[in-house]
Amino acid sequence: MKIVNSELKHSGKFLEIYVDTAKTDSGKEVKWERCSRKNNTKAVMIVPYHVSEKKFVMISEYRIPIQGRELGFPAGLIDKENESIEDVIKRELKEETGLDLKEIITISPMVYSSSGMTDEAISIAYVLVDGKVSDKFLEGSEDIKSILVDKSDLTYFMGIPEIHWGAKAWTIVYSILNPNPFKL
Repeated sequence: MKIVNSELKHSGKFLEIYVDTAKTDSGKEVKWERCSRKNNTKAVMIVPYHVSEKKFVMISEYRIPIQGRELGFPAGLIDKENESIEDVIKRELKEETGLDLKEIITISPMVYSSSGMTDEAISIAYVLVDGKVSDKFLEGSEDIKSILVDKSDLTYFMGIPEIHWGAKAWTIVYSILNPNPFKL
């Protein structure tokens, strides 16, 4: 398949909507709508473990598109020129939780969570953190509450159907609680 035309339909402050025309290998023309972040399509989600408290750090964030709170992990855009992913991890941890990065365990490659709709890619970083949870570094537009949780809390949350989970966060929590679900 090859893209033969891309038409910008709407350009907002943060997002752009396109209609792409592609041709399949057999010559068939296909139209596809997609959304792209303006000037940036890369982000990082951070899975923090608090070394002093011996708990995971999650966030509850109000998300306008779902008209409610989403349970997830701290995250942010790689939106500054020449900013490393490590710098973003430190910045977003401090901003959303007030916590300090102690160690990066691993960082995934860029992965796509909704490639049928957007070109946004995200890395997932597993990190160790310390310090005191605080909301004093939040941006004015953010409604984020940090929470410290252990495995029993995660099990409890997984059993509440009314929770709005971020897809990546649910998958990570499930894998923490069920490290080998296929028993391979």
